[in-house]
Amino acid sequence: MLDERSASWKLLVPTRRRERLLAVGLDAGGTASLARWWQEVAWVPPSPEAARMLESPTCDSGEHLPRVRTITRVGGNGTGYDTIVVGAWPNGDLLNPALIASLLTPDGALVSLGFAGSRLTTSGLKRLGFQSVRRYAALPSDRPRLYFSTASRAVRAKGLGFHAPGSRQARWLVRAAQRFSALGLRQHLHRGAVLVASRDDDAHVRDDLAVWLSQQLDLPLRDLVIYAGSDSPARKLTVLATADNGDADVVAKLADTQTGVAALRREATALAALGGTPAASCAPAVLLEGTWCDCTVHVQSCVPSNALRQKPKLNDALVWFLVHLSHIGRVTMAAEKTAAWQRIEQHLLNTNGDNVPPAVARLTRQLTRLEEAERRVVCHRTHGDFTPWNIKWCDDQPFVIDWEESEPAGLELSDACRFLFRQASLVGPWPGGHAMLRRLRTTCNESARRAGLPIAGIGTALRLWMLDEYLAQPSAHILDLLDAATGGKPWRVA
Repeated sequence: MLDERSASWKLLVPTRRRERLLAVGLDAGGTASLARWWQEVAWVPPSPEAARMLESPTCDSGEHLPRVRTITRVGGNGTGYDTIVVGAWPNGDLLNPALIASLLTPDGALVSLGFAGSRLTTSGLKRLGFQSVRRYAALPSDRPRLYFSTASRAVRAKGLGFHAPGSRQARWLVRAAQRFSALGLRQHLHRGAVLVASRDDDAHVRDDLAVWLSQQLDLPLRDLVIYAGSDSPARKLTVLATADNGDADVVAKLADTQTGVAALRREATALAALGGTPAASCAPAVLLEGTWCDCTVHVQSCVPSNALRQKPKLNDALVWFLVHLSHIGRVTMAAEKTAAWQRIEQHLLNTNGDNVPPAVARLTRQLTRLEEAERRVVCHRTHGDFTPWNIKWCDDQPFVIDWEESEPAGLELSDACRFLFRQASLVGPWPGGHAMLRRLRTTCNESARRAGLPIAGIGTALRLWMLDEYLAQPSAHILDLLDAATGGKPWRVA
């Protein structure tokens, strides 16, 4: 699958037209992403391997790839481009700022990735007619997923705090970057950064996202922080639109694939279902749903600016939030009627049950017994990705974000299980399969007591969740847990 996150900066391009684009040295994923928006893409690939990657696109990318025309050199008759993207600044005279200026339309835009060390300077670009020159940090520098302006200390602080990574090392690096930025130092943010230069700096005639959001919401939104966290087909771009008044910041989510649009619709439906319930105070409010530049746009209220911390433990406030959530859409059904059972059954049909780990086969045999298939379990509205990094904290108040994986009839207690398991397996420390199983059972029993859930179906729901988690993210950790649940030999887990 092509990873298109490397072109998430496209939201920053202030061009009025998206007809012709020239991409030089950009990877295949980034080129495929740009082909969704620009009608004609001339591409000079960085290598023959990159060119061959477009021959096996994903279903979401394939319909747009005929727009990409691979070329071998820049210049000749190739003029009149609305946008030029330089992904890897070449040595020699293949490209230079003057040549780029001659290839662009009068209101065209230039995007340079990793411009540090190139011949691009603000004064030189302005001599060539580029009235607006902006620089954006791209983090991490090797595989950027987060983009934000480096010009303003306030925006740098918001950008560095917009996404809190899960690992300890990454959080340490973010804290170090925040301290440097607070001192006014920006050099550490320019490695691999993105430069966006345009000849037209009139906001009234641009069609970039910040201007559109300002007009739709009647807010003075000035700049964007962009985060692209997932490379899945259900990918989305999450944007923090920053205002002069920090209290007026909003979060916009954009999708330009069918699966991404479906994910945003699930999120909108989930947030609407929370309306009028105690859980609503811990979730964003929907401000706008619309379409911009062929993207579905979902705009939400922003969590308070000081709600940036993570808490790795499933504390009392989170348990009560899940208790409130468990009362939304609560129904009782046979285990074989649940969405998790259907996903497991479909997986077994697709694989014919072959080559599955022994622990998976053992648990599957247990669940497919008639008495287990017919056992009644409770289902209700679930978050679907309830993890510490999707929960912000302001004092003791949690704010739960990213509801696109929410299910109207998800398995009881699955959110609590997911929180505990993914924190231990993805961040650590991993306590071992048997200890994790005891922790899950204890938490399920206590949460069920608070929520008024019947004890009878909890064991079945827990086993269903474990298999469903294996299908979602196969790993040694989930197999270690499955072995503990089925009496198998423990896996060695680092």
